[in-house]
Parts: sequence; C-alpha cells; structure tokens
Amino acid sequence: MLNVAGMGDATGRAESMLGRRLRPWWGQAPSKLLIGGLVRAGLFGLIIYGCWQVRYGSVDLTEIDLADGSLEDHRSTIETAAVWVAAVSAVLALYNLIQVAVGMIDLFVRRHVEGQLLAAQERRTGDFLPGIVQHFWFRSRDRSGMNRSVRRRRRYEVVIATSRGPKSWTVKLQDFSKVRSRHGARVRLRVSPLLGYVSRIAVLEAPTPAEHTGFDQYAHRR
Repeated sequence: MLNVAGMGDATGRAESMLGRRLRPWWGQAPSKLLIGGLVRAGLFGLIIYGCWQVRYGSVDLTEIDLADGSLEDHRSTIETAAVWVAAVSAVLALYNLIQVAVGMIDLFVRRHVEGQLLAAQERRTGDFLPGIVQHFWFRSRDRSGMNRSVRRRRRYEVVIATSRGPKSWTVKLQDFSKVRSRHGARVRLRVSPLLGYVSRIAVLEAPTPAEHTGFDQYAHRR
C-alpha cells in the first residue's frame, strides 16, 4: 500500500473530527448492504431491459395516442432518451453490484482488533461543527417546517488505541452499553475487514482507577 508521509496522520485527524472513517459504507451491516444492493441492482436491471425494448422497436408506440398524433411520431426522441436512461441505470446498477460484492465478502470474513478503550460516546450529525453553528442550524426549521434537530441521526462510537494510532468504530447500542463507562479498559472488537462492521465487543481487562481517570480526560477533550 502506498504510504505518503503525513497523509495517514491527516486522515486520522479528519476521521476523529468527523467521527467516522472516510470510507464508503463504513459501519454498515454486510447483510443490509448485500440485500439493499441486490434489490436496487434488480430494479435498475428492469429499467435497462425496458429501455432496450424501446430502443430496438419491441414496444409498439403506435397504439399510444397523443393530442398531436401518436408516440410513434416521436420515436427518435424516445429512443435517444431510452439510451441515456439505460446508460445512467447501468452505472447505478454497477455501483450497487459493487455493494453486493463488498457485502458478500464481509458477510463471512471477520478479524479481531484489540486495544485500550479511549472513548465511548454518542455522536450526532454535525457534532464536529462549532457549538454556535450547531445551535443556530439545528434549532432552525427546514422547508417542511420541521425542526432540524429532530432529523439529526444518532450513533454510538468507540475509539480504540491500536498499533496504528487511535481508530474509531460505530457500534450497536447494546454493545455501547457494555463499555460506555469502561474508559481505559482493554477490549476486543470483532469487525468485518471492508465495512468495519462491529458484530461483537468484549471487555478483556477492566481499567485501574488511574487509567479510568486519564481516559475520561481524553474523552472530554474530544
């Protein structure tokens, strides 16, 4: 893997600030990604099939009447539009097939990550923004009249001290409840390699009082 001096540190700082890895679909359940990708790829496949039928004349447009004639009179325009729709659908279908492949791989492969728990905290959309910005933006209302704070997504994050520095993962609420007050403990995460989905978290060693205090201070600084 190419290693550019300073790039890893800069990426790590950005991930820490944003509270998530800068990687597509990070933290999503492989099964959810797999099923969603299959469904959407199938829908785009149907759209491509329909466009193919229109483009090569399998669809009879003469039976559909318009005020100024029939759709057959506009076949050239319709065929051109069908080609463009098929092209866009093909790109989107490919994107979803990549999701299917990633989900399939991560559905069966797991690795273990061990380290000391630096922080366990609840994150909300936009919480890395300055407080005054959050106050005015999320207290305002969107176009539908709903308060933006209602739409803020909530997730649960753990930060682990690894051999490559602090790394964060999104965990389920029940796993978060196990470690939320165990700052400084040594923990083991069972994660998928591509999506970083945490399927299990276990506490290996409880923190000493001194470690607990020190790591609490780390968490408050974030």
